[in-house]
Amino acid sequence: MKKGLRITLIAVGVLLLLVILATLTAAPIAKNYINRHGEELTGRRIQLDELRLNIYSGHIALRRMALYEEDGTTPFVSFDTLDVRFKPLKLLRSEINIKSLILSGLNVRVEQRDTVFNFSSLLARFAGDGSEPDDTAASPWLLSFHNVALRHGQIHYADLGRDSRWDFNDLNLRIPDFTMGGEQAADAGLTLLLGDGGRLSADVRYDIKSNDLAATVDLQHFNLAQIKPYLADIVRLDALEGSLGLHLDAKGNLSRINALVFSGSLALDNLRVTD
Repeated sequence: MKKGLRITLIAVGVLLLLVILATLTAAPIAKNYINRHGEELTGRRIQLDELRLNIYSGHIALRRMALYEEDGTTPFVSFDTLDVRFKPLKLLRSEINIKSLILSGLNVRVEQRDTVFNFSSLLARFAGDGSEPDDTAASPWLLSFHNVALRHGQIHYADLGRDSRWDFNDLNLRIPDFTMGGEQAADAGLTLLLGDGGRLSADVRYDIKSNDLAATVDLQHFNLAQIKPYLADIVRLDALEGSLGLHLDAKGNLSRINALVFSGSLALDNLRVTD
């Protein structure tokens, strides 16, 4: 074997070895960086237990991650697993193609006092000063999402000023296909169980090319006592009891919003209002 060819093969072999080693060590390095510098990046402590990365197969997995409140001990947002599979070669053609994105065990805790939320500091940190010019140029990147799912999520909301609390349990969301920058249709479905036994489900079908929209919203056994604290500014009630059911269909084209057609039904069961 000629000396020049031998040197070339050795150089290529060393380069491949370095690439493999970099890939194997990228996940631990990224995980340690997030855990050590999360507060510098977001203003909140971040804890990530496990990160897996394989750029060859296009797979990223984060397990047991939490973003904490300003006190550094109470979780603000946490989840069990975020599993993302993508097509790495599509990046060479300015396309981010997500084959599947599954978020499991999401838990969000939202608190409000007057007009201040427990995430207001995060918004202020990333809001910027507003001095940057608007970028109206179209992005050359195509974003394609397929098989997006949120499984068994929970959202807890508390209005501390009104002493009102809302719990959304077993939150499940599915989006079969969604494209930004292309002409494919978007199809999304949402199902969640309310903390008092109610249920909310929604299905949306939107054609990006034609701008046609079809949506269905179904609310069952919503406890009217949940809205009593918000009526305190206009009426004084001792009790508000009963359940609300709502079914709503919407069809039309978003280019002609005033021509959208709505139809549905509303039902009140066991209504009782006490002065």
